[in-house]
Formats: sequence, C-alpha cells, structure tokens
Amino acid sequence: ARGAVTEEQAEAKLKELSSFFLDGLYWNHYPDLNADPKDTLFEITSTPCHHAHEGYAYCNYYVDGPEELSQQYGVLTQCLGYCALLSDLVFGTAAPITTHYDLDAVKVGDQIRFRDYEHSVLVTEITESADGTRSYRLTEVNRDYESCEIDWDRVMTKADMLALGDEIRIITRYPVAKDGTVS
Repeated sequence: ARGAVTEEQAEAKLKELSSFFLDGLYWNHYPDLNADPKDTLFEITSTPCHHAHEGYAYCNYYVDGPEELSQQYGVLTQCLGYCALLSDLVFGTAAPITTHYDLDAVKVGDQIRFRDYEHSVLVTEITESADGTRSYRLTEVNRDYESCEIDWDRVMTKADMLALGDEIRIITRYPVAKDGTVS
C-alpha cells in the first residue's frame, strides 16, 4: 500500500497504529531471548524490560529499518527502532529520508532525535496556542531508559526541546526542496 504523503494521512495512519502499539504496554520480546528480531517487530507485551539488571537483551530491534539510519546510528533498537518502524509503516519503506534541524518545519510523522540524550520520538500531532506556541504530541518507547514502555501522550513545545541543551535532529520522510525547506 502507498504510504502517507500529507500530514492528515500520516495522522490517520498513526491513530490506526496506536490501537496496536498500545499506550502503557511494552515493545519488547520479553522473555524469549532466542527470538529472531524479524519475528518480534510486532511483539507487544505487558512485561517491562529491566535494563539495569538484564542489559538490552529483551529489547526489540528493527533490523530491516532504513539503511540511512542504520549507517548513522548503528543498530535500530528501542526508541530509534520503534520510531523508524512507525515511520516506515506510515510513509512506506521507499519514502526518502532527509535530516534537518528546523523545529519550525516539523510535521506529523517526523522523528525527532535528541543526539546527546540518545533518544528518539515521533510526532503524532501538532497544535498551536493563541500565542503562537506550537506543541508537539509524541509517541515513543523507553522514555525512562529502562522499560521499553510505549507512550503516546508526551507533549513538548519547541522551548521544552531547546531547554534540553541538546542537538536536535529532525528525520523527515516528506519531500525537501533544493533550498533545504521541507515541502
């Protein structure tokens, strides 16, 4: 099936995915350590990982994820794997990948990568308040760096993100013009 090409289509697809990747459950293959990562992409459990004691053995990996991301970040596991998988499910695996740094150009379906925090989130909705402040509703896993819990309700503003003092990269599947603007 053809992937989303508009924010409205991306938002609708993400709403569908939220009924499978349920908020409060865990994206992991716990406790089957012999599981093939290709067979566990859609493994949702009610048992959290426990990274402090078990390392990352129970976490899911997106082994067939976008090559551009694998080359840049290595193994697509936990938050990065989850966001890359959802992005492929929303836009299709053939959709181009472009990285930019303009939070004002973020669109629904874009991944936001906090480099130093080594954390990725995916934008599910964008709202604007009367004063012009944009808020981004996000989905992510492993927000606590410990459990691989799925979360669909984190909201951050641009100021919240900038206050982290981190390099923020936007990974988009939307077309980018030659001048670098997202279309």
